[in-house]
Amino acid sequence: MIVNTRPLALSDSIKEIELKEKIDIRHIHLTSISQVQDKVSQEKWVNLLANIDIYKNIIFTSRSAVKFGMQLVPENKLKTFFLKKIYAIGPATGSELIKHNVKPIIASNPNSESLAEDLNTNNNDRNLIFCGTNTRGHLQNELKNIDEIKCYELTYNEIELSSFNKEKEVVLIYNLKTLEFILNNIDEEVIKEKIFVMSSQRILDAGKDIQNLNGIVANDASDKSMIDAAKNII
Repeated sequence: MIVNTRPLALSDSIKEIELKEKIDIRHIHLTSISQVQDKVSQEKWVNLLANIDIYKNIIFTSRSAVKFGMQLVPENKLKTFFLKKIYAIGPATGSELIKHNVKPIIASNPNSESLAEDLNTNNNDRNLIFCGTNTRGHLQNELKNIDEIKCYELTYNEIELSSFNKEKEVVLIYNLKTLEFILNNIDEEVIKEKIFVMSSQRILDAGKDIQNLNGIVANDASDKSMIDAAKNII
């Protein structure tokens, strides 16, 4: 059995694959996402986007950043927005941008370290990054002249943890925070029965630093690649 841990709002593609390929997938939505509602933050975003002309590079760190970030770009600034160099942290984020008619530049490797190198940390280009409140902040620390729009937040659904049992399952993990949530709250005897499919090597390495676990890395973070990797195991 494959277990989907993505938020419900980001699970449409997984459910489509589930139906199309007739796969049994158990949906345990360990987190939910929502747009940040803080008025102070929203006022800051309005000011940043009103001056979007000053930025050379626009960066999206995740599909959620695209989902909530694109909603914020004023219609009268879209023409300017599309003229910018728009970067995606990986193919899955890039695919989400393409849905908005954006032709993204995708990091040579799907992680913040690679994207920081691609953007050349030594130049003085102005950068605007769309991310979530759970960002680890690597790009913000590495790049000069960067402003950020933390447009979404992650909420943990503790009640869903009880859905895990000792059955042998393949668990899809798209971000480190979700993996940490599992490893810090579920019994080791349950973890031993799971094989984790990670969206990046960084997540797998970080997870093994927390606890001994059985995991592999998918080709990329797209739902298709994640499910294909899981299918090769079950």
